Amino acid sequence: MDKNDLFKLARSINCEYEVGIWSEINSFFDYQEASISNFDLKFEKEDKVINNYFSLDVEMKNFDFQSAHSMFHLLVQFIEYRSATFYVQEKSNTEVRMYLLSATPDNKGFLLQMKIR
Repeated sequence: MDKNDLFKLARSINCEYEVGIWSEINSFFDYQEASISNFDLKFEKEDKVINNYFSLDVEMKNFDFQSAHSMFHLLVQFIEYRSATFYVQEKSNTEVRMYLLSATPDNKGFLLQMKIR
């Protein structure tokens, strides 16, 4: 599975803006100040390859892939819907991009594109 497969699956799920997910992501990163310099969370809903997703950029104080993956997995445990959760990743030398899709049994969910550097 790659990000295009994940985006295709996301089109079949109601990924409208959910204030609870927004709040949970902000709350999670409020407690990560020891390991991050800053974060920027947006909700993208128009004129994109895929609409209705959360876009999150995280700058770590001391980036390394293991720390980035650990942070991502902690975030997933904090915000995922228990019915279905999928993610894919892309790595470069200086960052990792994670694409997370999580949904409920009634086909409501969210898509998160996260860049950690």
